[in-house]
Amino acid sequence: MKNNYILSFFFLISLFVKSQTPEQVKQIIANYDLKKGEELYKQVKARQKADKEKAITFAKKNNIPVYRENKDGSFDELMYLLPSGEPIYFSIDNAQLQPLLVLIF
Repeated sequence: MKNNYILSFFFLISLFVKSQTPEQVKQIIANYDLKKGEELYKQVKARQKADKEKAITFAKKNNIPVYRENKDGSFDELMYLLPSGEPIYFSIDNAQLQPLLVLIF
């Protein structure tokens, strides 16, 4: 119980701590090329979407699961294929984190 109070205290303190003032933030981002960053973001998102669609088409054609359940109760989702054709899954459920979240909140 004491640990919950300590964690809660540090969490609340972190909400009020700021590392830069608004003026410092403006100075830091003054030299950023935001348009180039946005364009790069759009390119990456488009490539990710195309890779995922290609992987899902491959999975359906070859009877590979798009979603799979792991032994620990977590779930993975097919995201893309390696050039060798090996499917790559990302975890979409963290079963180990759930008990921790229940303790904190």
